[in-house]
Amino acid sequence: MYSRRAVFQLLLLTWTISFSAAELGHVFSSSVHPCDDFHEFVCNKKANNGLSPLFKEVLDIYDDRVKEVLAKENDPIIEEFKKIRERHFVEIDVQIVNYTIDEKLADRRLSFVYASNGSEIISEREMFLLDPYLKLLFMKFIYVNDLNPKAWKDELKPLRDEVKSEVVRMTQKSFCDSESECDSDKRIRGTEIRFGFPDESENGAMLTEIVQKIQQRFFDLKKEEVIPPGTEPDELFKAYAKLLRNAYDDVILANDTWRVRFHEKKQFDEYLEINPLATGIGFYFDENYKFIGTMMPASLYKPSTPLSIKLRKMHDTFAFAELFFHANVYFLLVEAPKNHPGRKCYYENLESESRFDGSWGPTLDAERLAADIIAKKNAPRKGRFSDLQWFFIVREATRCEETNERDQKLGTETLKHNLQFRKAFGCQPGQKMVAEKSTMCDVYQ
Repeated sequence: MYSRRAVFQLLLLTWTISFSAAELGHVFSSSVHPCDDFHEFVCNKKANNGLSPLFKEVLDIYDDRVKEVLAKENDPIIEEFKKIRERHFVEIDVQIVNYTIDEKLADRRLSFVYASNGSEIISEREMFLLDPYLKLLFMKFIYVNDLNPKAWKDELKPLRDEVKSEVVRMTQKSFCDSESECDSDKRIRGTEIRFGFPDESENGAMLTEIVQKIQQRFFDLKKEEVIPPGTEPDELFKAYAKLLRNAYDDVILANDTWRVRFHEKKQFDEYLEINPLATGIGFYFDENYKFIGTMMPASLYKPSTPLSIKLRKMHDTFAFAELFFHANVYFLLVEAPKNHPGRKCYYENLESESRFDGSWGPTLDAERLAADIIAKKNAPRKGRFSDLQWFFIVREATRCEETNERDQKLGTETLKHNLQFRKAFGCQPGQKMVAEKSTMCDVYQ
């Protein structure tokens, strides 16, 4: 039984939600309290049919912009590949597709989709030949159409630095003592977060020139190549892929600046790590095993409304924190002494379904830190939700289309163990969104 005060809070919250829903086009569930089923409260799938227009604006509308540009550009090389479909009655298209990385992870990319018998994505070998040009083409889309405004990226950098200083402080407190060199602290201080493609690429005129030269070279090579009439579509596609890669290499290698940026191994590997369509973050290690975090271009798209801009910054606060905590997890799982308590906690939980999955450690830690940062700013509430409530709402929105039940459950578990979440929505012991006991790694003091 809820107290009178709890009932009043629920009624007040329901009224606020109704007001917000009418204005934002998102229908929050009025049948459940956020402290009992936060996922249903936010996602309300029957009413919203997936993510709402609000969260699409915050997280996913970049895809629509890219599709618009792709259709508008009418790239001649892409059109040449499409002609194979017209001549041989097979489907060849360029689109945003989902592909499976492993059993649990999925990502999006720009890809040639080839289907003749059934539906399949062309082999990785052909994609390796095509990827450099497709990446270059999308870099051109991004910078010529200003999808990642430099002013917006500059606006996010102080937020990145604020988050980093907090993670450094937490790392020093939790992992460092006077007798240690504190390798984890050094790792965090040395961690870089790069904003999409390298800054040297932020030149729409240069990218346009490169793309045009590759297009011209491709068609010159195509005229020189003798492809027998009646060549099977599979073989024709492979032949075109080789021609495109040769055209790319011919143009890039002829210019010293372009060669260093888009061909030499160190720079080229860094360039290929960027997925133009992926939302959120990415990370990799450079040739010196330095941890490099990347905010993908889709995450650097600036939304158009004041509320969506605010929510985007909240989401990026979490994203920055998650990248820095990932660097620490690498330290804990690979470099830390075997008797390190944090390492022991992560390893034990990696094998347990009933406890917190160690791979979700950065998510829990990042949600906690981002919530703390937002709560400290103590922005006045302006009639809808508080900023802290909005933060947890936009975080849960990213899980509204989660199909993996275990991952969705683990997402809920992170909130159950988050004190700021309980404070934000007034959750009390006994309600479902309050953990009865701690079952997660508390690595940071």
